[in-house]
Amino acid sequence: MGAAPVNEKGYTVDDGTWASWWPDFGVVEGIPELAYPQSLDTFDTMQLDPQVTSTVSAVTLPLRSTGWWIDPNGADAEVVQLIAEDLGLPVRGVDMPRPLRARDRFGFHEHLELALESLPYGHSIFEQVARMDGSLARLRKLGWRPPRTIEKWSVGRDGGLESIKQFGVKAPIPVDRLVVYSHKRRGGAWTGQSILRTAFKFWMLKERMAKVQFTSVDRSGVGTPVYTASPAPLEFSPEDARVYEDAQRLAGLQIAKNYRGGAESGASLPAGAKLEIVGVSGTLPDADKVIRYYDEQIGKSVLANFLSLGGENSRGSYALGSTFADFFIQSLQAEAKWLCDVLTQHVVEDIVDWNWGPQVRAPRIVCDDIGSKHPVTAEAITALVNAGALQPDAELERFMRDTYGLPQRSNAWAKGDLDLMKTRTTAFKELIDAGASFDTAKIATGLTNLQEKQ
Repeated sequence: MGAAPVNEKGYTVDDGTWASWWPDFGVVEGIPELAYPQSLDTFDTMQLDPQVTSTVSAVTLPLRSTGWWIDPNGADAEVVQLIAEDLGLPVRGVDMPRPLRARDRFGFHEHLELALESLPYGHSIFEQVARMDGSLARLRKLGWRPPRTIEKWSVGRDGGLESIKQFGVKAPIPVDRLVVYSHKRRGGAWTGQSILRTAFKFWMLKERMAKVQFTSVDRSGVGTPVYTASPAPLEFSPEDARVYEDAQRLAGLQIAKNYRGGAESGASLPAGAKLEIVGVSGTLPDADKVIRYYDEQIGKSVLANFLSLGGENSRGSYALGSTFADFFIQSLQAEAKWLCDVLTQHVVEDIVDWNWGPQVRAPRIVCDDIGSKHPVTAEAITALVNAGALQPDAELERFMRDTYGLPQRSNAWAKGDLDLMKTRTTAFKELIDAGASFDTAKIATGLTNLQEKQ
């Protein structure tokens, strides 16, 4: 039986290249605009484009709107409860009370929004901050450390992150206090890879084409003033005629340059001179079609083909929309799983280690399948009730009244439960047996007295 290998002989990161500084993307990234840290400016500028912004939103918004849960994963009830309270997330299959206050507590959804910044920028870093609650260490916050504040990355030979250093702060932050979302990290390149990297080429070409389109309209949209000078009088000598024509040409050039449209615009010309607005002859390049093509490629870079479905350059019909959406949702599901893994390993397990040590089983962070929620309709509720899968109760009734904008029950009838309703039914039957059913006034009086008693 051979000995198990416990020490590494090779390396992921060369000491002279990455271990003492941020990853030298000049080695692996041949596009200067995408080399870190210049890439941060590039991705900021790209997100000023509406199509790029829509593409990023198409990826991030479904991840933010889906349901996030704590899976007990066989952990002790005490451990699960503490994790649920610290993260503010519900436990799957367990009805637990919400915290009374949100102040000085970790906010999961705010954290998720900042964590998703790792998708357009490649990485998003947080520092753990705890507070002591008796003998328990509780998660107080995960302080965001924006990408632009990172001055130095320290990476080990095995590619593992050792620490980061921020501008203006002398002491580095060790990795055991960090939660790092590094999107598609390779080796020691902890700056990750942006989802906008593959869209960069088409965004850049689109920017250039948009400038061509603007220049084309700006220069040719209103035509060009052209001045034709009057001929020199016949009695002028050749020398005088040349001087006259030069003077006319210069004066006409100034008139053409100063020409402006407007209610009081005009020009005064000498006899025989002519000023006309000349338009473009022929057909201008159709930049709009090319720009739409680039927009489609930007959406396609994250499998969001449906963002431009039906455009002049798209192929196929709306019937393909569901197929496109399926691939896109699968990609989002993979991103959601990655987020769950980071949260479980570097947030949940760290909290468990603080309080019980690494030998205790830890819960997991899970999320609903993207797009798995179905709209709540009266027909769907009816079908579930008729099938016995859903039991009508007061909470369901309140939900349905809120959903469809119906008024709530009056206080007199909303206070009771099933036994109270039976009591009212019996009392009403007694009124009918007593003959009140033949007198509407007695029925109204009897019901009023019954409500006042209860």
